[in-house]
Amino acid sequence: MRQLVLVAVLTSLTVWVLNAPVQTGNGVPCGPEQVNNGSFDNLSGKFDPTSPNWAAAHFMLEPMGSTDLSGWNIPVLPNSANKLAWLDNTNTLGVQCPLSKFFIDLTGTADGQPLRIESPGANSNIEAADYQLQMALGWDRSRNPSGKVTVDWHFEWYDPNLPGTGDQKWTGPGGQVSTTGSSANNWEVVQTTVSVPPDITTKADATIGTRLRLSASTGQHDQNGTPLSFIGVTNVSMKMLFPQGSRACTWGTKTPPKINQPSPRQIWKGPKP
Repeated sequence: MRQLVLVAVLTSLTVWVLNAPVQTGNGVPCGPEQVNNGSFDNLSGKFDPTSPNWAAAHFMLEPMGSTDLSGWNIPVLPNSANKLAWLDNTNTLGVQCPLSKFFIDLTGTADGQPLRIESPGANSNIEAADYQLQMALGWDRSRNPSGKVTVDWHFEWYDPNLPGTGDQKWTGPGGQVSTTGSSANNWEVVQTTVSVPPDITTKADATIGTRLRLSASTGQHDQNGTPLSFIGVTNVSMKMLFPQGSRACTWGTKTPPKINQPSPRQIWKGPKP
């Protein structure tokens, strides 16, 4: 973030429609939402980019351990003093988002240093099934002409039987999502499938719940060989994939009913919100 240069505000933006369920090869994502506040809205009322500390750049910096961003945690990481950048479209850094009023920058203030953000499970129930993880990723075209950025993701649950402490007791699938850089408005919607295995019901501690972790992949550089200074994220969503053509995904309905009811051993009853 610290290396961003001012650029002209975009005058024409491509409009993306993200509300309707998008059919994929594995099904249609219309189960209950598993991510709380995926658009990083100011639900806490603590976003104030006009305060004396942030007035120059018109955005906010959230240190590790901050609870200002509703629905998300910024865990303290060893050997890193990085801070998360929380922005809206009034910032003076020249990066705007046509998809959402608010977004974050995963590079933070110390480009190249570790930084992670976590979303505790938003839904009290998590089933063994395939889910679609979707998010919008952005880049600064002036310093990253390729428009290619990559974010690491992990969807995890707490297993008390694993050895070690802290993060060592969390387990689950993970991977990466990347942009192609082809979008003219410098934001791209990316998707991947998250497979939650049946043994979540026997290994997970339902009193602790799940978490979705996001971080910038290491080793990303601009055309000058310096660490990327902006990797934007917003509109994070994770929903169960239902079979294509399912009546449970009829547009305009509320949370769909379970259509392939699993046996009781396949459902994990997590903590109540």
